[in-house]
Amino acid sequence: MSLRALLACALLLAAGPALADPAIGKRVDAVFADDAVTLTEAGKTVLVYRTKPLDPATEPGRANYVGVLYAPDGTALTEDRPGDHPHQRGVWWAWMKVQTSGKTVADGWYMKGLSYFVRSKSFLGDAEGGGTLTVEVDWMVNSGPELAYVARETTRVTVRPLKSGARRVEFDTTITSRVEALGLGGSEDDRGFGGFSIRLVDPEHLTFASGGKTITPNGAAINAGGNMGFA
Repeated sequence: MSLRALLACALLLAAGPALADPAIGKRVDAVFADDAVTLTEAGKTVLVYRTKPLDPATEPGRANYVGVLYAPDGTALTEDRPGDHPHQRGVWWAWMKVQTSGKTVADGWYMKGLSYFVRSKSFLGDAEGGGTLTVEVDWMVNSGPELAYVARETTRVTVRPLKSGARRVEFDTTITSRVEALGLGGSEDDRGFGGFSIRLVDPEHLTFASGGKTITPNGAAINAGGNMGFA
């Protein structure tokens, strides 16, 4: 049987105290280039989605992610290829184990044995002034003697218009198997690396809360509520 995996996440970005919104009435738009798509609002960059790797010869898996995500005031919230963890990307969705027929054939977390080919990219605005970037991506395993087409991914990134000093960004991913048996999994340790991930700038100064309670990171996976806030 084939596997169809769904992943959805929403981020609410705010820039300090709520300010007047000069961007109200301005639409979210997209600027397409060969290697990236930039989503903007009122001429200001909201995020940059990378469609091609900067160095395909050495890192064919470094594509299909958001390199930089910006707060409403223009502050860069994420970083790509940080010095302490160069495999990390700004906002990305990857699994440490990509398996076919029960055998691990690639690692999307460390970008080993897996290439992404963005088949198509499109943008559609909505009546509220927001818009959605939709990308169709082929997952190609290159760890064997021949390329193997293992999955088709459809990711939608929706940017809602700025409102009361805050902006909502939604990520929705569907992964459909193209092989008889596809498996996705995180790391085998107690941290369980895998899935939707964010590399935020200055992570050592982050604070977290869930369900109205402060959450203290302890180096392992944490049981929390249906959402996690950070500041």
